[in-house]
Amino acid sequence: MREKGIKITIICVLILSSIFAIIGFAYNKTRLLVDNNFSIKGNDKISVLYGQNYDDEGYYFLSNDKNDLNVKVSNNVDTSKVGNYKVIYTINYNNYYKSLVREVNVIDNEAPTIKLDCDDEEFVEVNQQFKGCNYTVTDNYDSNNKIKVTSDGKVNTSKLGDYKITYTATDSSNNTSKKEITVHVKKKDDLNYIEIS
Repeated sequence: MREKGIKITIICVLILSSIFAIIGFAYNKTRLLVDNNFSIKGNDKISVLYGQNYDDEGYYFLSNDKNDLNVKVSNNVDTSKVGNYKVIYTINYNNYYKSLVREVNVIDNEAPTIKLDCDDEEFVEVNQQFKGCNYTVTDNYDSNNKIKVTSDGKVNTSKLGDYKITYTATDSSNNTSKKEITVHVKKKDDLNYIEIS
């Protein structure tokens, strides 16, 4: 009786082992098929300009058997906002799941525009004050309060000479534009005045 129970146990173990082996073989076959044939069309990392339309290229799945094919695509790309986004393709093929990810970077590469209320060449009498230039800035993406404006260069009005000042506008994407003026410090007699009545 005991030997009969042992034989039944052995047979059950063999049957279960065979079933698991068949399942494992089928799973490995499915996994290899998906791993070798499921891919992203185009590059997995791309850049898109702010405001530009984004048309995703999609994915490849090369197989004759598509009866049990289920691919879900998650796409959160918003080209109206600069930032990093992901397109995720998740396949379910014969209950084997795999995900592929495309990284989409929405960028702004347009520099802000800076306008000065000064001429390209300004003339100042020696020992008189030079107040500098007022400016206005505009940008395709950033509001004015997000644009940083710096000036480089100093004018020494106590000394005759020519001085250059460079105004630089930088947006949140580090795009920059520059505007340079030259300030001429001269004696009063060397300055030409036009009187308008």
